[in-house]
Amino acid sequence: MGSVICHEQAHIVTDECAAPTAIGNGLTLLGLPGEHGKLTPAGISRYLAERRDTGVHTVPVTGISVTQATEAGTRYGPDELDALSELAHSRGMTVHMDGARFVNAVAEAGSTPAELTWRAGVDVMSFGATKGGALGAEAVVVFADRARDDIERLRKRTGHLLSKQRFAAAQWVAWLADWNLARSGRSRKPDGRSPRRRPDACRHPACRTPWRPTSCTPGSARPRLPRPAASGPSSTRTRHVPPTTAASR
Repeated sequence: MGSVICHEQAHIVTDECAAPTAIGNGLTLLGLPGEHGKLTPAGISRYLAERRDTGVHTVPVTGISVTQATEAGTRYGPDELDALSELAHSRGMTVHMDGARFVNAVAEAGSTPAELTWRAGVDVMSFGATKGGALGAEAVVVFADRARDDIERLRKRTGHLLSKQRFAAAQWVAWLADWNLARSGRSRKPDGRSPRRRPDACRHPACRTPWRPTSCTPGSARPRLPRPAASGPSSTRTRHVPPTTAASR
């Protein structure tokens, strides 16, 4: 049992129906605010300093989870990840990366996958190929050996040890060959515009998501409008533009 610090808009907080708590034997998620969907060492340190620890009455903080790319369409650079990992490890915490759209971050970062994961101190990454065009192909990449045994048993216990795993594995082999995931993350629209430019088009004053023009654009990057604005005249409404490829979702 423990608790994990994550961003307040993280997918594990808003869209998983408390699955981390159910599967994690009572795991508590501690959602913190942060600009552009990101956690920062300063923000986490401030939270930990102000947090009241009452021993057995308080759930210990055991990890940090970052989303790469974030729900706001931004990405963490190697230096940002390294700083977060250094803080976490200095306090005995594990660093988890939600990499459902890791391909987008790699394509836009100008960094290697290693520089965005284990070299920056990430211990475990949930690596998604489904958002990159695969069919139900997800993986848990364990960089810290101390976590490997527990995760293998958790995979079995939760019904994720596939009996026909070769069908998922074949997709991974093809997807990773010749670095196809980096190319798919750079997929462009028919008019030549990069999908990453779409979020900056949200100019409605009530939009609550702080977009950045230089961010990459995972499909989870959606502007949040109050109901009157969302249902108002067509001049103020946002329209969903279906992506042209699975990789841009």
